[in-house]
Amino acid sequence: MATFAHDPSRVHPPFHEGEPHVDHTAREPSVTDITQKASDSAPRTQTNYVAERVLVSVAIGGTGEPHRIVYVTTDRNFRNQGYARDAMNYVLADIDADGRDSTIFIRNVDTDCDVPRLTAFFESLGYVQTTLDPDENCPQLAREHP
Repeated sequence: MATFAHDPSRVHPPFHEGEPHVDHTAREPSVTDITQKASDSAPRTQTNYVAERVLVSVAIGGTGEPHRIVYVTTDRNFRNQGYARDAMNYVLADIDADGRDSTIFIRNVDTDCDVPRLTAFFESLGYVQTTLDPDENCPQLAREHP
């Protein structure tokens, strides 16, 4: 069962009884959460989304800049079971709530990683291959918020 490590009142999609994918008792709101709620310009997106089987790390973009997915990792025993997709949908809901675009550079992957398959995974989440930085020799993807 995934437990996301941020304010459970901001769960996306909204919580419904009987949906075990989000633990609403994950933790109490921190001072950072309270400060972010008080500021309209502060992003809802967190830097780390930690689940039991998945970790998504996000670099928060500056004002007017996209957020960047730094990495997504799933415990090897739980790959190809939808955990990363669920986590990414959750993260993207927060990014969209910020009104931000997001980017991904697919680099520093495990040696046995199937990069075309990973690229297709992100494309299935609405990312499009593009050239964000011509000096980077890796797949680069961008997603505009809806």
